[in-house]
Amino acid sequence: MNIFVAQVRAGLRRRPGNAALVAITVLLASAAMAAGFAIRVTLSDGIGRSYASALPPQVIMATGERTNEALTVLRADPRVLAAEPRRVLRGRVGSRGGGWVSLRLVVLPAFSEQQVSRVVVIGGEPRGFAVERSSLGVWGGTVGDDMVARFSGGVHLTLPTSSTAADGAVAPGFQDRIVYTYATPDAAGRVGLPADLNEVHVRIGGSPEEMRSIIDDLVRQLADERIIPTRVERVLQRHPHADQMAAVLVLVTVFAAASLAVGCALTTNLAAATMRRDRAQIGVARAIGATRARLSATATAGFLAVGAPASAGGVVLGAVLAGRFTEWAARDLNLVEYDPSPGAALWITAGLVAAGIPALFTGIVAWRAASVRPLDAILSNRNRPPTRPSSRLRDRPLWAWVSRSTLTRPVRFALTLLALTAGGAALLTAGHVHESLTAAVGRVFDARHDDADVRLLVPIPEEQLRRAVDDAGAPDSEVWGGLLVAVADPESVQTSTRFGLLTPPPDTRLLSLPIAEGRWLGDPSTPEVVASRNLLARHPSLRVGETVVLDHRGTRAAATIVGAIEEATEPGVYATRTVHDALAGRPGLAGAVRVVADGDAAQRSADIENALFRAGAVPAIAFERAELKRATEDHFVILLILLGTGATAALVIGGLGLGASVAASMIERRREIAVVRAIGASDGRVFALFLAESMVIVGLAFALAFILSGPTSAGMTRMLGAHALHISVPVRFSGAAIGVWAIVSAVVGLVSTYVPVARTLDRPPAAVVSGS
Repeated sequence: MNIFVAQVRAGLRRRPGNAALVAITVLLASAAMAAGFAIRVTLSDGIGRSYASALPPQVIMATGERTNEALTVLRADPRVLAAEPRRVLRGRVGSRGGGWVSLRLVVLPAFSEQQVSRVVVIGGEPRGFAVERSSLGVWGGTVGDDMVARFSGGVHLTLPTSSTAADGAVAPGFQDRIVYTYATPDAAGRVGLPADLNEVHVRIGGSPEEMRSIIDDLVRQLADERIIPTRVERVLQRHPHADQMAAVLVLVTVFAAASLAVGCALTTNLAAATMRRDRAQIGVARAIGATRARLSATATAGFLAVGAPASAGGVVLGAVLAGRFTEWAARDLNLVEYDPSPGAALWITAGLVAAGIPALFTGIVAWRAASVRPLDAILSNRNRPPTRPSSRLRDRPLWAWVSRSTLTRPVRFALTLLALTAGGAALLTAGHVHESLTAAVGRVFDARHDDADVRLLVPIPEEQLRRAVDDAGAPDSEVWGGLLVAVADPESVQTSTRFGLLTPPPDTRLLSLPIAEGRWLGDPSTPEVVASRNLLARHPSLRVGETVVLDHRGTRAAATIVGAIEEATEPGVYATRTVHDALAGRPGLAGAVRVVADGDAAQRSADIENALFRAGAVPAIAFERAELKRATEDHFVILLILLGTGATAALVIGGLGLGASVAASMIERRREIAVVRAIGASDGRVFALFLAESMVIVGLAFALAFILSGPTSAGMTRMLGAHALHISVPVRFSGAAIGVWAIVSAVVGLVSTYVPVARTLDRPPAAVVSGS
């Protein structure tokens, strides 16, 4: 047998516990790292892939009764890849849990051979109404049940469901509390709904820079045929959750890298402890001619003999964990199409990195250990221990014992502390970030002093809306202006996708949103708007102090953006009455109610909705403030799970590091411990000495983790606030996370001490001293 291989095998047989600990560490670190990077690659690719699979249009044109003629014109242009008609109906649907929720019904020509705005039937028969899968929980029913729906004009219908569908272009229905439903014209006509399709969805070939001119040219071609679209809406070509997921996936990458760093710290610590225990053998090897390179290569090969298989196993475990998580996350994010495997290259790279980097550090540690002079290494066991410090505090036996182990082994002490601190910091950061996000959402919702928000599809006379509110017994509620508007291109007929515009009374008592920039609305007769920061993020060309042109059903009005506000819900603007009336076409209309309930907000909201329905108006949205807050916080579920999982992996590896440190100390000082026991020290006293040593490390790790979690939490919350929520996120410390960390660190200290100490105390002192 090759002597090099024999040396490696001998080292593994001599330290089976070390080998097992190295294997576990590398397994966990590689699994966490591989899973983290796989989740990032899979979900980042899946979000774009899923959205693209829906074949989203670049433009939607409202063509009314001349839709078929418009289709003929559009399909004749070679730049048009696909053009298909649709009709979108909005209403309310009765949920199985009671009350009413928003309904968005899309009527499309057929479920087969769709070339734009594609919806895929994934269960049942497409002969009736198909419910989007992410909306089933909002509705509360199952396929085959009848939906009870309300539409404008007092229409009350029963919609028979026959299938479930998947639509990769919409946000999850359960998060936005919307029931997405799809039907063919035949199915819609059978229940009495309008079956004529009145808008065209168009996919266009060409670069994004060419899109504006192509759309304008298509509109001119329609105008030549005297077809004037009442709405030309440019569709934002990105998944609704693109910003949020991009920020979350950055955090996944950080935690995956942190798991690798903690694992590397632990394996380096184990290598340093092993080299110190084998110092005499290293001296003998150097004396008979072994080179530093040979000793370093032997140590590295010994690590790889254990670490390489463990890394491969960790990659397999990481692949399983990543697959399970992405499968769940795909349902939660409503991803229709994604590749569950990021490819062999990622797994191979993860395995090589997980084994290669710790192997590199092991080789460096061995190289440094082999630099000792042979005589010094051989005589190292005869060296007297360092003189004890003279301070009164350190002269106490307990502190002297602890300081002798920690301060005379600075490298091991530092690496153990690093591993445990990193695990605790990850746990605390996860808790602090979630607490901060919850506090940010709470701060925004606390600025609202209403109990529910009801918005109409179409504005009605203010007196009519006020009567409905009074009939519902909510006299303290406020009637607001409300419209669906879009940002208009001043030089063409194109607009952005639509969003909400609200006009509160100048003296409103129900709103005091945080102002991020500029000021709140001033004189009602001045054309001014205040935009939410998430709307400004979607439209980078809009800035505070500049003019924006808004469009409502073809009517346009210019206004100055005087401020930016922080709002955690959908993008929108608040406008003065002058802007609202100009867009609505006449004064005296209202389209929203901010409800003040004396008791049950859900019941009061339902009463107002019933009163509006009797008056012939149907709300598009009706949210209790508490429910909307919960729905907004639900967006953080994936983030919390990812952070918590990464923190747990790092903390487990840190605990293993502490156990390895105590075990190494036990081995190095076994003769000393045997002497102490032989002269009368009890097993409890010995355990207390090592427990004190562990608790010093745990206490320092607890404090350092707490300190380190501050800036890391601040950085993460700042990134999430700026790039995902578009609100300022205050840094909050989680008392629950601190409590968990305190308990976990104490338990880790106890367990990591008890196991190696108990094994040593099982042997009689005489046997330890004699070496038998």
